[in-house]
Amino acid sequence: MMVERQLNHTNTEQVVATLPPGTLSFSTNAGLTVPGSTMGFKVYVKLTTGNEKGSNAITVTHTDDGPP
Repeated sequence: MMVERQLNHTNTEQVVATLPPGTLSFSTNAGLTVPGSTMGFKVYVKLTTGNEKGSNAITVTHTDDGPP
């Protein structure tokens, strides 16, 4: 299971989506609906041991009037 989470300015996390194993791509505009808006994201993977492993955080900025 892969879980995409967004990080907001208070460093709290919110689940954006939970995806089935084998998913290789995912698109969202969560937190990025207005040009100039910025959001941090991390991807978490649930391991076979039941633990979660998180990726490094990335920052995405919505740069125009089209989809982010």
